[in-house]
Amino acid sequence: MEREGDPDGIKGWTEQKNNGLSIREIVRAFGHSEEYQQRFVSAVSGEEAARLCYKHFLDREPESAEVKAGWAKCLADNGYRAMGMDLLIHLNI
Repeated sequence: MEREGDPDGIKGWTEQKNNGLSIREIVRAFGHSEEYQQRFVSAVSGEEAARLCYKHFLDREPESAEVKAGWAKCLADNGYRAMGMDLLIHLNI
């Protein structure tokens, strides 16, 4: 989220993890959260949303402008950018 976690949030996610929620499910929840969608999806272009997905979920930049443009097209064609985030999360974790 590019911010420090608040104590209650950290406690809640830690409890969720300790109760069996996988890291993939936690990461997916972050990607689908209203905060993430508002800050990193709705407020930016499709290509920037794709770049941010790489940055946040794969911890790297896209390999090329072509890759970034391809993901941006995928996100735009599906009309739901979080779907692309799910694909990236699945590929990485």
